[in-house]
Amino acid sequence: MQTISAEWLIPNKDIAENDLSVIERCVMPVSESMQRQFAENMYNFVGAAAESVGNVVDAREQGSIAQGLMAMWRKIEFGVDRDGTVSMPQMHVGPQMYERILTDLHEQPPEFSIEVEEIKAEKIKAALAREAERKAKFKKAIR
Repeated sequence: MQTISAEWLIPNKDIAENDLSVIERCVMPVSESMQRQFAENMYNFVGAAAESVGNVVDAREQGSIAQGLMAMWRKIEFGVDRDGTVSMPQMHVGPQMYERILTDLHEQPPEFSIEVEEIKAEKIKAALAREAERKAKFKKAIR
């Protein structure tokens, strides 16, 4: 359980003058602060959970961002949603890291993309097989 908090101060003058713009000036920063704290807590929680089971990749150890991404593709397991569609992994990074990733990926030879697509195809096939196996455990309705 993590505490998320924010405070706001409304000057008495604004209340006395019936200044309704005080709502936007006070509520928006509180909302933004709460969103930021929630996101930080969520990413910290997910990061700690991944580290606790060894599901992390260090790009420096891999030699480059691209090789780190390749190691990530090899480690990750895809899921299947209720409609039977394989859900692809998502990456959440800041703007500077996004630019670094794009730059590094554009510097890779065509074989890199081919290998990623092969790994992706294998992961999709494995996810669909796991889902079929899971569904097979349930009794079929008799009509």
